[in-house]
Amino acid sequence: MLKIMENEQEIFRAWLFKIVKKDKTITGRELAAQIGVKEPTLTAYHSGRKDEAGEKKFPVIPFDKRKLILKITETAHEQMMKIGRAELHPDTIDLRKIVSDTVDIKIKAMKAEIQATEPLSKTPKPTPIDPAVQILHEALEETGVKITIEEREAITESLRRNLKEAANKEKDRIKEMLKVFKK
Repeated sequence: MLKIMENEQEIFRAWLFKIVKKDKTITGRELAAQIGVKEPTLTAYHSGRKDEAGEKKFPVIPFDKRKLILKITETAHEQMMKIGRAELHPDTIDLRKIVSDTVDIKIKAMKAEIQATEPLSKTPKPTPIDPAVQILHEALEETGVKITIEEREAITESLRRNLKEAANKEKDRIKEMLKVFKK
Protein backbone atom coordinates (compact mmCIF):
# COMPACT_ATOMS: atom_id res chain seq x y z
CA MET A 1 0.00 0.00 0.00
CA LEU A 2 1.35 3.40 -0.97
CA LYS A 3 1.23 6.03 1.72
CA ILE A 4 0.98 9.35 -0.06
CA MET A 5 1.26 11.62 2.96
CA GLU A 6 2.12 10.97 6.56
CA ASN A 7 2.19 13.45 9.38
CA GLU A 8 5.59 12.93 10.98
CA GLN A 9 4.68 15.25 13.87
CA GLU A 10 1.67 13.07 14.67
CA ILE A 11 3.72 9.88 14.45
CA PHE A 12 6.45 11.41 16.64
CA ARG A 13 3.82 12.46 19.23
CA ALA A 14 2.40 8.92 19.35
CA TRP A 15 5.89 7.46 19.82
CA LEU A 16 6.79 10.07 22.46
CA PHE A 17 3.57 9.36 24.38
CA LYS A 18 4.39 5.64 24.31
CA ILE A 19 7.92 5.98 25.70
CA VAL A 20 7.06 8.61 28.34
CA LYS A 21 3.58 7.57 29.47
CA LYS A 22 3.06 3.92 28.53
CA ASP A 23 6.50 2.28 28.65
CA LYS A 24 7.94 4.84 31.07
CA THR A 25 11.44 4.31 29.66
CA ILE A 26 12.23 7.88 30.74
CA THR A 27 10.26 10.31 32.86
CA GLY A 28 8.81 13.45 31.37
CA ARG A 29 10.72 15.51 33.91
CA GLU A 30 14.07 13.92 32.96
CA LEU A 31 13.47 14.23 29.23
CA ALA A 32 12.23 17.82 29.48
CA ALA A 33 15.33 18.80 31.45
CA GLN A 34 17.63 17.09 28.94
CA ILE A 35 16.09 18.84 25.93
CA GLY A 36 15.87 22.21 27.67
CA VAL A 37 12.12 22.70 27.97
CA LYS A 38 9.72 22.77 30.90
CA GLU A 39 7.76 19.63 31.71
CA PRO A 40 4.38 21.12 30.65
CA THR A 41 5.89 21.88 27.23
CA LEU A 42 6.98 18.26 26.82
CA THR A 43 3.51 17.13 27.92
CA ALA A 44 1.98 19.44 25.29
CA TYR A 45 4.25 17.85 22.69
CA HIS A 46 2.74 14.39 23.22
CA SER A 47 -0.67 15.09 24.75
CA GLY A 48 -1.59 18.58 23.52
CA ARG A 49 -3.19 21.48 25.36
CA LYS A 50 -6.75 22.76 25.42
CA ASP A 51 -7.23 26.26 24.09
CA GLU A 52 -9.78 28.81 25.33
CA ALA A 53 -12.52 27.12 23.29
CA GLY A 54 -11.72 23.76 24.90
CA GLU A 55 -10.23 22.28 21.72
CA LYS A 56 -7.10 20.19 21.99
CA LYS A 57 -4.18 21.77 20.16
CA PHE A 58 -0.70 20.38 19.63
CA PRO A 59 2.31 22.67 19.37
CA VAL A 60 4.80 22.06 16.59
CA ILE A 61 7.74 20.09 17.93
CA PRO A 62 10.88 21.78 16.58
CA PHE A 63 13.11 19.57 14.44
CA ASP A 64 16.13 20.10 16.74
CA LYS A 65 14.06 18.98 19.77
CA ARG A 66 12.84 15.86 17.93
CA LYS A 67 16.39 15.05 16.87
CA LEU A 68 17.66 15.56 20.44
CA ILE A 69 14.89 13.35 21.91
CA LEU A 70 15.77 10.56 19.47
CA LYS A 71 19.44 10.90 20.42
CA ILE A 72 18.72 10.86 24.19
CA THR A 73 16.46 7.81 23.89
CA GLU A 74 18.93 6.13 21.51
CA THR A 75 16.17 5.56 18.98
CA ALA A 76 16.70 5.50 15.23
CA HIS A 77 14.32 7.64 13.18
CA GLU A 78 13.03 4.58 11.32
CA GLN A 79 12.35 2.77 14.59
CA MET A 80 10.47 5.80 15.95
CA MET A 81 8.38 5.96 12.78
CA LYS A 82 7.54 2.25 12.97
CA ILE A 83 6.56 2.41 16.65
CA GLY A 84 4.66 5.68 16.20
CA ARG A 85 2.69 4.29 13.26
CA ALA A 86 1.85 1.16 15.26
CA GLU A 87 0.60 3.36 18.12
CA LEU A 88 -1.55 5.45 15.78
CA HIS A 89 -2.92 2.52 13.78
CA PRO A 90 -2.73 -0.71 15.78
CA ASP A 91 -3.35 -3.81 13.72
CA THR A 92 -6.39 -5.91 14.51
CA ILE A 93 -3.99 -8.70 15.47
CA ASP A 94 -2.47 -6.38 18.06
CA LEU A 95 -5.92 -5.48 19.33
CA ARG A 96 -6.81 -9.18 19.60
CA LYS A 97 -3.61 -9.77 21.53
CA ILE A 98 -4.37 -6.88 23.88
CA VAL A 99 -7.88 -8.21 24.50
CA SER A 100 -6.54 -11.75 24.93
CA ASP A 101 -3.84 -10.56 27.35
CA THR A 102 -6.42 -8.58 29.33
CA VAL A 103 -8.70 -11.61 29.57
CA ASP A 104 -5.74 -13.79 30.65
CA ILE A 105 -4.85 -11.30 33.38
CA LYS A 106 -8.42 -11.27 34.67
CA ILE A 107 -8.58 -15.08 34.63
CA LYS A 108 -5.31 -15.30 36.58
CA ALA A 109 -6.63 -12.77 39.11
CA MET A 110 -9.81 -14.79 39.54
CA LYS A 111 -7.82 -18.01 39.98
CA ALA A 112 -5.61 -16.32 42.55
CA GLU A 113 -8.68 -15.12 44.40
CA ILE A 114 -10.15 -18.63 44.39
CA GLN A 115 -6.86 -20.12 45.62
CA ALA A 116 -6.70 -17.55 48.40
CA THR A 117 -10.07 -18.75 49.70
CA GLU A 118 -9.19 -22.47 49.49
CA PRO A 119 -8.00 -24.28 52.61
CA LEU A 120 -4.26 -24.24 53.28
CA SER A 121 -4.01 -28.00 52.86
CA LYS A 122 -4.57 -27.57 49.11
CA THR A 123 -1.87 -24.93 48.81
CA PRO A 124 0.82 -26.13 46.41
CA LYS A 125 4.37 -26.49 47.63
CA PRO A 126 6.47 -23.39 47.00
CA THR A 127 8.80 -23.41 44.02
CA PRO A 128 12.45 -23.21 45.05
CA ILE A 129 14.07 -19.83 44.39
CA ASP A 130 17.14 -19.70 42.18
CA PRO A 131 20.03 -18.89 44.60
CA ALA A 132 21.52 -16.42 42.11
CA VAL A 133 18.22 -14.54 41.89
CA GLN A 134 17.88 -14.52 45.67
CA ILE A 135 21.45 -13.25 46.20
CA LEU A 136 20.99 -10.46 43.65
CA HIS A 137 17.59 -9.51 45.11
CA GLU A 138 19.04 -9.25 48.62
CA ALA A 139 22.03 -7.23 47.38
CA LEU A 140 19.75 -4.81 45.52
CA GLU A 141 17.51 -4.38 48.56
CA GLU A 142 20.49 -3.77 50.85
CA THR A 143 22.11 -1.23 48.53
CA GLY A 144 18.94 0.40 47.23
CA VAL A 145 20.33 0.32 43.69
CA LYS A 146 17.91 0.11 40.75
CA ILE A 147 19.03 -1.72 37.59
CA THR A 148 17.43 -2.61 34.27
CA ILE A 149 16.08 -6.05 33.41
CA GLU A 150 19.00 -6.59 31.02
CA GLU A 151 21.52 -5.74 33.76
CA ARG A 152 19.64 -7.99 36.18
CA GLU A 153 19.79 -10.91 33.72
CA ALA A 154 23.51 -10.39 33.05
CA ILE A 155 24.39 -10.26 36.74
CA THR A 156 22.20 -13.30 37.48
CA GLU A 157 23.96 -15.32 34.75
CA SER A 158 27.36 -14.33 36.16
CA LEU A 159 26.24 -15.31 39.67
CA ARG A 160 25.00 -18.68 38.42
CA ARG A 161 28.36 -19.43 36.80
CA ASN A 162 30.25 -18.38 39.94
CA LEU A 163 27.96 -20.44 42.19
CA LYS A 164 28.35 -23.49 39.94
CA GLU A 165 32.15 -23.15 39.99
CA ALA A 166 32.16 -22.77 43.78
CA ALA A 167 29.86 -25.80 44.16
CA ASN A 168 32.11 -27.92 41.92
CA LYS A 169 35.21 -26.91 43.90
CA GLU A 170 33.46 -27.76 47.15
CA LYS A 171 32.30 -31.10 45.74
CA ASP A 172 35.90 -31.94 44.72
CA ARG A 173 37.11 -30.99 48.23
CA ILE A 174 34.48 -33.29 49.81
CA LYS A 175 35.50 -36.15 47.48
CA GLU A 176 39.09 -35.77 48.66
CA MET A 177 37.91 -35.90 52.26
CA LEU A 178 35.82 -39.03 51.59
CA LYS A 179 38.82 -40.88 50.15
CA VAL A 180 40.12 -41.14 53.72
CA PHE A 181 37.08 -43.25 54.66
CA LYS A 182 37.43 -45.52 51.62
CA LYS A 183 40.69 -47.12 52.80
